[in-house]
Amino acid sequence: MRERIARMRARLFEADDRTVFWERVLALRRTHRAHGQERATRLYALAMREITASMSVVIRDDDLIVGEPREVLLAPEEEALFTAYAAEYFQPPWFATRGHMTPAWDVLLERGLLDLRREAMERSAALPPDADDAGQRREFWEAIAICCQAVVDLSTRYAERAAWLAQAAADPARRAELERLAAVCRRVPGLPARTFHEAVQA
Repeated sequence: MRERIARMRARLFEADDRTVFWERVLALRRTHRAHGQERATRLYALAMREITASMSVVIRDDDLIVGEPREVLLAPEEEALFTAYAAEYFQPPWFATRGHMTPAWDVLLERGLLDLRREAMERSAALPPDADDAGQRREFWEAIAICCQAVVDLSTRYAERAAWLAQAAADPARRAELERLAAVCRRVPGLPARTFHEAVQA
């Protein structure tokens, strides 16, 4: 384990700070071009869904916890596009939060995102059509449901990747780690966490 941590620490300090989460920029641009007429709440949710559906699923040799986005050094032609897109799509105001945001981890770990999605859909369906701001309130709950499902779907992609890597692994110890990781990602964050590993991954 100490050797694993040493390798991961070395990788962290060797990382080039010029790298960019380019897939995110492209996903935000696609979302805005397709759905830019939507109000900010729904647009945010659709962007979250596009990012999680299109981002690369990266599992490195030493990973036991996954979810790190793929950041890259841009090729010259990509740098030109980044310059053109950055103002609108690198940190767009419609896909931003003010200050620091900390999720209610106790709620997430105890209930899971699928239960939160269920509640959001129920609250949306229960809104009387003539209620004040019913449209905006329904949009809010539906956006929550979209975001919850998007993250669950991303975790499923990680589970599938981990299972594939496990089948290809020559080292029995690493194969077992990847099989455990696949099982963890199939469960969380959609369902309640039962173990420390599940809680950290969620």
